[in-house]
Amino acid sequence: MDDVVLARSVSVGGGSELGARTIAGPQALIGEGAIIGSDTRLRRGAVVGDGAILGADCIVGRDSVVGPGAILGDRVVVRRGALVPAGSVVAARTVVTP
Repeated sequence: MDDVVLARSVSVGGGSELGARTIAGPQALIGEGAIIGSDTRLRRGAVVGDGAILGADCIVGRDSVVGPGAILGDRVVVRRGALVPAGSVVAARTVVTP
């Protein structure tokens, strides 16, 4: 994991892949088999569900949830407290609001 930064309280599920320069803040949760693209940032309390796929340079805001199996394109921003439902597909450069 090239230059990946995980806060002490981050939980990473088995089989997950974290891209280069991923940063995960305190209490972030990354589910089993999730794939996180390079330069992506997970803020405090962000949840990425099992099998979710996040593109490069995404931001998942504080206390936001990316549901299991959801797919986010590159440079997606999930605002604080927002929900991306399970199985959803979010196009690149989209902003998801609560």
